[in-house]
Amino acid sequence: MTNVRFLPMLVFLLLTMLLADSIVTVTEAAQDSWKTVVQNAGVEAMHMATFHTDKVVIFDRTNVGATGMKMQNGRCRDNSKDLVLKHDCWAHSVEYDSTNNRIRTLFIFTDPFCSSGAFLPDGTLQQTGGDKEGAWNIRQLGAGPNDDWRETNNFLFKRRWYATNQILPDGRIIIIGGTMQPSYEFVPHQGKAAIPLAILSKAFAPKPEGENNIYPFVHLLPDGNLFIFANVYSTVFNYKTNRVVKNLPDLGRDPRVYPYSGTSTLLPLSPADGYRAIVFICGGGPLGAYGKAKGRNYLTALDTCGRIEPLAANAKWSVEKMPGPRVMVDGVILPTGEFLYVNGMQAGVLGWNQNRNPALAPYLYNPTTKRFTVQTATNIVRAYHSAANLQSDGTVLIAGGNDQSQYVFSGVRWPTELRIQKYSPYYLNAAYNNVRFTIVGLPGTAKLNSNFGVTFQSGPTPTKVQISLYAPPFVTHGNSMNQRMVILKQVGGITKAGAAYVVTVTAPPNGNIAPPGYYMCTALNTGTNPAIPSKARWIKITN
Repeated sequence: MTNVRFLPMLVFLLLTMLLADSIVTVTEAAQDSWKTVVQNAGVEAMHMATFHTDKVVIFDRTNVGATGMKMQNGRCRDNSKDLVLKHDCWAHSVEYDSTNNRIRTLFIFTDPFCSSGAFLPDGTLQQTGGDKEGAWNIRQLGAGPNDDWRETNNFLFKRRWYATNQILPDGRIIIIGGTMQPSYEFVPHQGKAAIPLAILSKAFAPKPEGENNIYPFVHLLPDGNLFIFANVYSTVFNYKTNRVVKNLPDLGRDPRVYPYSGTSTLLPLSPADGYRAIVFICGGGPLGAYGKAKGRNYLTALDTCGRIEPLAANAKWSVEKMPGPRVMVDGVILPTGEFLYVNGMQAGVLGWNQNRNPALAPYLYNPTTKRFTVQTATNIVRAYHSAANLQSDGTVLIAGGNDQSQYVFSGVRWPTELRIQKYSPYYLNAAYNNVRFTIVGLPGTAKLNSNFGVTFQSGPTPTKVQISLYAPPFVTHGNSMNQRMVILKQVGGITKAGAAYVVTVTAPPNGNIAPPGYYMCTALNTGTNPAIPSKARWIKITN
């Protein structure tokens, strides 16, 4: 790692001498870093989500046979429909506690292979569909230290395999798509059947090309409608009336969703521009790459991103270039408002042994300057079925990777990967510690459109602060479902409160901007260059 040049006394003098509305450059060479925190998680991270208790759930399909860990409590599954083990004592889901770095096995019964999920307003993870006997099921996992999976059998109207979940402003979940299911439905149920969705039928392409309409990208827009993207098509859709508000232009000719999986991210929503919604889709594969990979010809992935403002009067895509090609990529919104692109490959498509050329170096993207920078590379290959989640301490938890249909630890190109890493972006470098705010006071709950105070401590006298909320996603196959960041409106300036400081902010105006649930709240020191975030504290936003 490059040595960090940092002069704390000089920085302190600059911070105290310059005007309150100035921007101070604190360093020139702070660096990012990687750390392996778990050698054997037991289960590879096909699916991963972070709870408001800072515990992380990781789970995989159930019918793979032996994994990397037996169930710790001696429980076993007896399932006559299991493809490998009818009597199975191996773990297929674990809880990782990032506060003490421990693994606890969880008991998941029916197969959640390539399923979907979302956090409910009370912090429960609701997980839907999967494969085989699990395709019509709903599973729930609470945030408590002893909670385990609960299942409801045969609840869904349709078999939901490779579907997408989106939480709605009223706390319901809409489930969109899935293999051979061009439709949507709600949980709890609304109506008596699933509802057809035209864009998914339009986006379907028969094999050997692949179903280019599954794991569609979905974002809740500030006007209450949904942005839906499949294949190269996108639309603004009113789920309340089952009508297309408008069809958007195509994003070129090359698919971006599974199995060509890129990733889609909604730029941070801010009151400064009226919560303008911009969608940014990066990576994917050239048309035909799926069929080519079946014949062991691995086409180079896309190195482009599409950017669009769906609600603009004349919405159109603009295209930006990444530093390199990327497929099976995860996009994470960082507390600075920047995007981190990590994991995946540079050629081929999703699927077992259908890709080549690991993409080991993360890309950092600044949505304001529209600039990508290449970060420090890892030495661990994260192939198919890997995931990345932001943590409240500002790190990014990265796990998974399995290019085989079962768990294989030797004799293959990329063995099943059970190590967990924490990636620390540049802003966590110790060089910035003396300008990092620490949140010491935050209400546990805040209602939409209400004012509340954020109390924080600071070394130098703070000049500027930005308070933001971050909704943790359910991550699978490059699809970060429900991930969003909302910047909060400030009421007045920073005031002194004993040894700390207080800023009053207004919670998001409605559930279209911020659906009810738990969010990471961060205080970003925008009086320095670069802006440095605090560690986050959790807050529950209610209607």
